[in-house]
Amino acid sequence: MRRRARTQAAAVYNLAYDAGSSVFGWLGGVGFALAGWPGTVGMVLALVAVAAGLAAAVLRD
Repeated sequence: MRRRARTQAAAVYNLAYDAGSSVFGWLGGVGFALAGWPGTVGMVLALVAVAAGLAAAVLRD
């Protein structure tokens, strides 16, 4: 049973990674088309801020 759980965890990780890179890659292209490089950089900074907020919330002691 343990091996199956690891296999499922790897599959879910790959699904989330591929879905995230597809969605946010597309959004980066939209940001670039609408606002050029400043729009793309703004989107990346927003993603970094969200990731930092989530990390701070999860790692709170």
